Amino acid sequence: MMLRHTRTYLKKIEGKLKEQGFLIRYERGNFESGFCVLKNQKVLLLSRFLSLSSQIEILQDFLSSLCPEIKNSNGT
Repeated sequence: MMLRHTRTYLKKIEGKLKEQGFLIRYERGNFESGFCVLKNQKVLLLSRFLSLSSQIEILQDFLSSLCPEIKNSNGT
């Protein structure tokens, strides 16, 4: 079963990452999304120009790399 890419689903993934101590920022610019440590805080930076589907896919991929046991789970 494929999950639909909705704002609600995006918020669910963001919540899981926030539980892991990540700050998620959506910024303007022409850059690749990524992860960094800034002043001892874990930050995920995404371009606000990405589509909703792209934002979800990037966060899902990052979450899967943090927690490999959920990689094949549809209940992210």
